[in-house]
Amino acid sequence: MQFLKILEQHKWNVLVAFCFVLFACKKEDNDCVGNPTISKVSAPENLEEEKTSGSFYDWISIQGANLCSVTNIRLNDVEVNLSDAYITSTEIVFKIPAKKPKITTNTLSVITRSGEAKVDFTTTIPPTSIIGSDFEYTEIGDTMVVLGENMELLELDGPLSVYFGNGKANVTRTTSDSIYVIVPPNAVAGDQIKIVAGDGVETIVPFRYKDNRVLFDFDGKPAASNSGTVNSVGGVSGNYLRVNMLILSNSTDREVIQERTVLPQDVIDHPENYRFKFEIKTDKPFNANAIKIFPDRVNGSSNHYLWTGTGYHTNGKWKTFAIDLKDAAKVSPLPAKASYLIRIAFHGSGNLDADMSFDNIRIVPKN
Repeated sequence: MQFLKILEQHKWNVLVAFCFVLFACKKEDNDCVGNPTISKVSAPENLEEEKTSGSFYDWISIQGANLCSVTNIRLNDVEVNLSDAYITSTEIVFKIPAKKPKITTNTLSVITRSGEAKVDFTTTIPPTSIIGSDFEYTEIGDTMVVLGENMELLELDGPLSVYFGNGKANVTRTTSDSIYVIVPPNAVAGDQIKIVAGDGVETIVPFRYKDNRVLFDFDGKPAASNSGTVNSVGGVSGNYLRVNMLILSNSTDREVIQERTVLPQDVIDHPENYRFKFEIKTDKPFNANAIKIFPDRVNGSSNHYLWTGTGYHTNGKWKTFAIDLKDAAKVSPLPAKASYLIRIAFHGSGNLDADMSFDNIRIVPKN
């Protein structure tokens, strides 16, 4: 899900990159008769609105005159790769490089063979966010993927480090949306995971390793189900629930679980600060019907999260599913009561040939 968001954010980048393939670095030197001038800096998709600042990876359009025979484009003292820029006599389009300046001048400079043009322009570093993990119960020695945005910026000042409790892990790769890390041999359930950026700034990730703050795990904390069977082989940590049956379109709800539990007072008062999670494995695609997630079934049928079957598939691997509790609760605070009816059920359009497994259902803090 988060990958769709990242792709959406980069649609403009893809379009501009495609244009570069067609018109890469076109230069109209014959149209220049003097020193370069800059009349406006803007975003390529909105040339009317002037920009005085931009973040790493933003696309920038410089509009002006005599922008020919460009030898250098600088943001502070950071040089732009001219081979990645589209240049004409009246416009230059480029992407702000992800590099910290050694000297900050808050300027944008265009240097040609005829002279230099300079304007005030502030370059900012976009925030790095850590969303979660593809699988919080990754075994020792296996690779866990920590998910987020702008993750590679954590290494601007040097390599990053990751710790499970006090145990340092081996980081094998970092990309814009992922950190690949091998779970160290001394990691234990409930460990907090810490990321130390190249500049020494520490961040606690918003989940715990093999989180043991579970409501239902089908071991010592069972839950009733009218559609699943408890299995013990091939699970995350002990028993798990497997739903292996045909779910008919718009039929009577087929419950994965329905069980009462007592919730902490802070969850009741501030559901916006919590997430609803569980581990899931699909041996067949979730490509029809829907799953409804109720943090309190008797609080009204509309208070649930609807997950429609559009082809989600883990290909037989366990993954962590997470949503904001507020997206299911719909109200804050929750109505006060002695216990709450947690319910996950199939109900939607389309016949689903289901083979899905669930484990470690929990409500945990976001941070």
